[in-house]
Amino acid sequence: MLVHAAAGGVGGFAIQLAKAAKAFVIGTCSAPNTQYVRELGADEIINYRTEDVFQRAKAIAGDRGIDAIVDTIGPGNGVDNLGLLGPEGGLACIAGIPDLSVVPNLPYSISIHDIGLGGVLASPAFRRRQEDLGRMATELMALDVKLIRRKLSSKKASHRSHSQREFVFFPLLNFMSMRGSVSTRP
Repeated sequence: MLVHAAAGGVGGFAIQLAKAAKAFVIGTCSAPNTQYVRELGADEIINYRTEDVFQRAKAIAGDRGIDAIVDTIGPGNGVDNLGLLGPEGGLACIAGIPDLSVVPNLPYSISIHDIGLGGVLASPAFRRRQEDLGRMATELMALDVKLIRRKLSSKKASHRSHSQREFVFFPLLNFMSMRGSVSTRP
């Protein structure tokens, strides 16, 4: 699994959820956040300021491609992300989906998931899945929330509010459970 902006709040939870599922995780961050992202559990780290993220991720994944990508950056990464996905791979877009009119024809099936940061709790699909809340809450509570909270409190406020970040975790858990068998090796 590739997690963009791995040092952010959503990225930090995504890494831990993926590691709980025994996935091999590649995280992107800048040099000052490398140790933090490693502590969260990333197996490989790509410094987005000094490396070509997509070339390096492709080199790490090899011919098999990447099973799942969590993109909190925005639609600009989208087409490049799709080129990294392997057969049946999935892309979770937290900050908007890519321009699908320029998506290359792929010789296999992939899935794209637009995970909105607001209004999730009001959706009928969410209400139908309330039986999963106990399991989801247990998994979230098992994560190293103190480590993430410490990192978030040390950062300046981002363009998204903290309350908006909270809405992403249940859909992100659903995305990861749909991926089911993310790779446990590069």
